[in-house]
Amino acid sequence: MAVTYDFAGKTAIVTGGSRGIGRAVAAHLARSGADVWIWDADPVPADGIRNQTVDVTKAGDIKAALTEIVAGTGRIDILVNNAGYLGPYHGFETFDPAEWQRIIGVNLLGTFEVTHQVLPVMRQAGRGRIVNMGSLAGKEGLPNLAAYCGERRRHRLHQSAVTRGLRHRYSRQLRCAWSNRHRPYQTPRQ
Repeated sequence: MAVTYDFAGKTAIVTGGSRGIGRAVAAHLARSGADVWIWDADPVPADGIRNQTVDVTKAGDIKAALTEIVAGTGRIDILVNNAGYLGPYHGFETFDPAEWQRIIGVNLLGTFEVTHQVLPVMRQAGRGRIVNMGSLAGKEGLPNLAAYCGERRRHRLHQSAVTRGLRHRYSRQLRCAWSNRHRPYQTPRQ
């Protein structure tokens, strides 16, 4: 049995939505009636989904894309922070520090910057849903992926703190969740 939802009239942003899990999430939201916008550094067209070229590490890209969406729809109902960068598969001793910084920039700081800019739009509307995708690599270290695993662990802790903080402050307006793709955590309603 297929799981269906009614997101008619809702506006959704999916970062990193051109490929993989992000594309599947974007497609499911669109099939469920949402007006879906994919933010990706290298967008790939998809039927019924709008694409914007957005580098989540660049605040200016995020602001310009968000301004365009809000001007047209006046709202953001759903944010799925899915953009991620695995980095090269190298042993720690041969890993380039610039790659480590890129992993942290996209996966951790990108999630922060997107959420930081979208949250006020949701608060102004008095509602919104935020889903932060994660990885089991934040729980289990994997050989030759030290930077990614370290960042994913930090991301996991950061998102847990952000989720709980938003729940505490905006429990009547916002609903937040983070997912390690296997065990989602949702803020309980009070």
